[in-house]
Amino acid sequence: RLARDFSDAADMLALAEALRAGQLPAPVDAGSLDLPVELEALLAWPAQRLVLAPGATEADVASWAAAGWTAIDYDAPAETILTALRQANPER
Repeated sequence: RLARDFSDAADMLALAEALRAGQLPAPVDAGSLDLPVELEALLAWPAQRLVLAPGATEADVASWAAAGWTAIDYDAPAETILTALRQANPER
């Protein structure tokens, strides 16, 4: 479902498959969350405080970081996103 619903992302199919294979949590629609900053995000892992933000600039990433979240560009390679997620889930 993740790959279908967010198929416009560059590497979403690979990310969805890797999340499933690695038994990592699936993200939620960021629009359903009360996020701490007034920045756009499409997907989020709330427990890991990780968001995927479209066109994330250095300033966006810094603003998210100041609020205690890690922001990664929505079109980042799957491995970049997985690395950040694994760092937030050290037991995986």
